[in-house]
Amino acid sequence: MPPSIWSRHPRYIVLVGFIVCATFYLLTSEVSPFPPPSIHNGAVYEVTLKDTGLPGRLARADKIYNKFLKDRQGLIEKWGPTKNDILMYVSSQACQVLPGSYAF
Repeated sequence: MPPSIWSRHPRYIVLVGFIVCATFYLLTSEVSPFPPPSIHNGAVYEVTLKDTGLPGRLARADKIYNKFLKDRQGLIEKWGPTKNDILMYVSSQACQVLPGSYAF
């Protein structure tokens, strides 16, 4: 019978045993060691959701989306583009074929 990887390298047994035990512990623990974070005014807080019904979930989704839009608008004001940088249509000059390229 050829020697297996376990008899050649016994530290693999220790590593695999540790990974299996850690996975079993994390999957069976009642309290998660990594609770989902909540972001409010730039700070991260642990949150317990009290209203898990549809109206509560929609209200939380609206808050998150409105904060996202506000943050996005701030980034656009800071980094651009400006109204002058945006083209409403593509001009015919922008569609010219470059030399050496192929038009399909």
